Amino acid sequence: MYNFCYGDPTLIDCTFIGNFAEHFGGGMYNKSGTNGQLFLGCTFKDNYAVWYGGGLYNTYSSKPVIKNCLFIGNSTSNWGGALHFFDSNAEVSDCTVVNNWAVNGGAVGCGFWEESEPSNVKLTNCILWGNGNEIYNDDDSLIAVKFSCVKGMRAWRYGMPEGCINQDPCFVDPGHWVNANGPNAVWIDGDYHLKSQAGRWDPNSESWVQDDVRSPCIDAGDPNSPVGEEPEPNGSRINMGAYGGTAEASKSPAN
Repeated sequence: MYNFCYGDPTLIDCTFIGNFAEHFGGGMYNKSGTNGQLFLGCTFKDNYAVWYGGGLYNTYSSKPVIKNCLFIGNSTSNWGGALHFFDSNAEVSDCTVVNNWAVNGGAVGCGFWEESEPSNVKLTNCILWGNGNEIYNDDDSLIAVKFSCVKGMRAWRYGMPEGCINQDPCFVDPGHWVNANGPNAVWIDGDYHLKSQAGRWDPNSESWVQDDVRSPCIDAGDPNSPVGEEPEPNGSRINMGAYGGTAEASKSPAN
């Protein structure tokens, strides 16, 4: 999908799988939006771009809002395996970004090969895990991360960014590659809901399922974010990740 010259699409529950771009945006190229673009509950999986933004590429886009989205197994030969931003202001919240790949910024990349205006990207209630070098900033963009689970994130001089953790999110069944290093590599889909020892809500069986561990991402999102449709009892606090604030959230009935 190519959005060019002041288009402001709203995409809800859309899925982009197995697409290819010779330059930017394997799943979607989003350019020059002015009034805000909304990506809600979308899945970007196994898309590839040669240059930047394996899943979703944003350039000169003033107000993209990316919420409750899954980015899985996307890749690029340069920056921004899942998401790339160039001269854009964006809000990314309640997203799960897992097993994407890029030379730099397997999850999120900012910048370009030529001089550019920096982006302003806010990441809240997100899970960035297993993407290698998770975040790459090449142009002094402002990337504000809070209340998120980011693999490899280290404490800065004054501690970790607000509400952030670096702990295994304990997905129910993370996807994986079979014959990853061979010509017949196959991606096996996973389940990126969060495990809960006391119980998690399974919307398929409409029942509580108990696991052997409790995800540290449960009830760990921004306390100022609305809990939304998370089933009761919900601990009065949103979960991190793509299912936070939705009816598919994993919640502990003990909370």
